[in-house]
Amino acid sequence: RMGGEAPELALDPVPQDASTKKLSECLKRIGDEL
Repeated sequence: RMGGEAPELALDPVPQDASTKKLSECLKRIGDEL
């Protein structure tokens, strides 16, 4: 189990960062539209 979890944790930061960036961009756009 731990062996399967390690790679996930290593790959997590990149996608999370990208999604967070996208989310903030979307929120910015929504705020501008409002």
